[in-house]
Amino acid sequence: MSIDDSPSPIRGAIRTLIKNSTDTIAAGTEFSVFVTIQNPFEVPLTLRQVSTHIPTEFVDLDQYARAQQVTELHEEMSELYEIGRELGVAAPTGLLGAPKKRRWSLQSIRMSIPLIDIEFRERAATRPVVARDIGGGGLTGFASLKLPLVGSYEIKQAIPEADETEKQAIKQQIQQELVRFETAVDSIQKDEPFLRELQPGNSTTRVFTLRTRDRVWFKPSTYRLQIEIEYEISDINNVDTIEHQIQVKSSLASVVFGSLLGAVCGWIVKEIGTGVPDIQGWLRLVVSLVLAAMTVVLFARKKDVQPLIAVEDFWGGVAMGFLAAYVGPAIFENLLPDTTTGTTTPPPTG
Repeated sequence: MSIDDSPSPIRGAIRTLIKNSTDTIAAGTEFSVFVTIQNPFEVPLTLRQVSTHIPTEFVDLDQYARAQQVTELHEEMSELYEIGRELGVAAPTGLLGAPKKRRWSLQSIRMSIPLIDIEFRERAATRPVVARDIGGGGLTGFASLKLPLVGSYEIKQAIPEADETEKQAIKQQIQQELVRFETAVDSIQKDEPFLRELQPGNSTTRVFTLRTRDRVWFKPSTYRLQIEIEYEISDINNVDTIEHQIQVKSSLASVVFGSLLGAVCGWIVKEIGTGVPDIQGWLRLVVSLVLAAMTVVLFARKKDVQPLIAVEDFWGGVAMGFLAAYVGPAIFENLLPDTTTGTTTPPPTG
């Protein structure tokens, strides 16, 4: 019988600490999740990647920013892409679906003043602006001034075409720009590995910046993030997955907006049958809006108040705004402290 003296692979739970940037997370606001990783082993550890799987209600702002950069690059290079395609320049694969940028500079700009009509415009025959020296159509610029009883004046300037040598130079420059564009897009879209070598006891932190997709219609609840940590120790790859819970509340602005909408509905119900609102009716609407907003703010700020309706989201604000407008200032009797006892009057029962 032979005995294998090779050491057994090191395996165990990696030490992590996950915290949010703030204790109170509101819908529509940015927040960060800090993932601190410490090497608990007696040998060095190579941290390769730290990623997160977020619910569909959230968006990773780092990935969103990269996507925005790619979109902006596509828009900036869309005209160049169109020119290269017309000239037969081979476009990189990343440009095949490049959106075409709207050329506002080619649209007419008209300023109408009483008795005077001024118009400035550019007109390209068959090519975009950048291709004015390449295509056969060229570019003609116009500036016209129309005066009543005097006449119209128009200035035109045609740009001549370039010769074959200049065309080839422009084509070569377009090809170079397209290659640079493809390189920039690949660099932005590529997820760089989070490489860190941690000695025994060392630690590092990975930050994720998130935000909810909706601000007004967001449903407050507790959500779970799955954080995946990939590391190598003793030439063996390991992956740990950790669950992190975050509790997100509705924003105060969303609830106040709902209360204003509810106040309008409550005012309509209360004023129905009185005919066309007069000045007093419109003043009551203003008072209802103020009452609704202040009621929501007081419920949100007072910790010792037991409200009749839980104001947690947009629809709770609508309900509270409706009551504030329909009941009127009497709703504050349950919010303001009793001046004789210094305590808050309990809500009515029965």
